[in-house]
Amino acid sequence: MIEPDPSGDYAELATTTNFSFLHGASSPKQMVATALLRGHAGMGIADRNTVAGVVRAWSALKALREHGLLPPDFRREGSGPGEVTVDEDHTIDPALSDQVRRRAQTFKLILGARLVFSDGAPDILAYPETRAGWGRLTRLLTLGNRRAKKGQCEIGLHDLLAAPEDILLIVMPPDRLAGFE
Repeated sequence: MIEPDPSGDYAELATTTNFSFLHGASSPKQMVATALLRGHAGMGIADRNTVAGVVRAWSALKALREHGLLPPDFRREGSGPGEVTVDEDHTIDPALSDQVRRRAQTFKLILGARLVFSDGAPDILAYPETRAGWGRLTRLLTLGNRRAKKGQCEIGLHDLLAAPEDILLIVMPPDRLAGFE
């Protein structure tokens, strides 16, 4: 059975997946499935200076809406074409697939990025509202990736403020708040 959320319609907006190296642990599809099974109304995926996990999260939700089960993983074996191993995902009991499918129809998935600035500004969750917003966000991330060495992203708050239109922004508090230590 899917767990009901005792707090009502809850959606965690600041989740990071394993695409946030050393910060997130679970795959996007596992995070979507877990939130759904816990009875959450939705979730926001915002990896650190990347949108790398959004396609896999969206694909997982699409499969849950259609079949009530997660799609299998394909793992490459060898170097030739078609040399793959199929790993079935057993996160969801097939007996629950109808219930999961119904719940997935109303599950809201919000996709974006957690902007970590090199100029000391607080982290900001950026969730594009429109296609134009997605263009602005991905251009910002591309700019930061071009400035930095491979695997890093160098953006400043001024870069975001140059074109913030069509992007919802959530300023994150620092890891430690003064007076709450």
